Amino acid sequence: MARHRSLLELRPLVRIPVVVGAKADEPAARPFARSRADEPIYLIAQADHQGDLDVVSESLAGLAAGAPHPLQIAAAEAMRFGDDYYSQLAEHYRHRRDLLLPYLSAAGFEFHVPDGSYYVVCNFSDLSDLDDTAFVKRMIETVGVAGVPGGSFYRPKDLGRSKVRFMFSKRDETLIDAGKRLAGLRDRLAG
Repeated sequence: MARHRSLLELRPLVRIPVVVGAKADEPAARPFARSRADEPIYLIAQADHQGDLDVVSESLAGLAAGAPHPLQIAAAEAMRFGDDYYSQLAEHYRHRRDLLLPYLSAAGFEFHVPDGSYYVVCNFSDLSDLDDTAFVKRMIETVGVAGVPGGSFYRPKDLGRSKVRFMFSKRDETLIDAGKRLAGLRDRLAG
């Protein structure tokens, strides 16, 4: 299996002429995306840069697949919002994070305080020997709080075996209720 190569490893890449085009007439051409008319769009480079083009194409393909047209329009609109909007949004999520994290800590979860997201990944190995999926199911059954099994975010999945992700983009009342329910988790898991 070939080792993954980051674009940052390709220092001479800045000197490689890469063209985005609709025809694959060059020997080093890789399909990249599809046009609005559903025609293939290619990355094209000189033949002696075929290996580098493979890395560029693979890296960019994920970006193209992750940005559907409606999201591009939404992102363009969001660029028009002022700094105040984003400051308020960040404070909104900080408030909710700061509301939930003490409950998680008191319940026995270990985590790093997230600095820029609306979720937190927690280690539950001090609470249970179950794997991530079984732990989440048990948590739902015993205290009525859901999380996402950590293996969903790791490759290989076993790296997330003792982790669960909680989202805190909820109303204050919902977070407080979940926190109170989690307070009894350790006892419920033992019993």
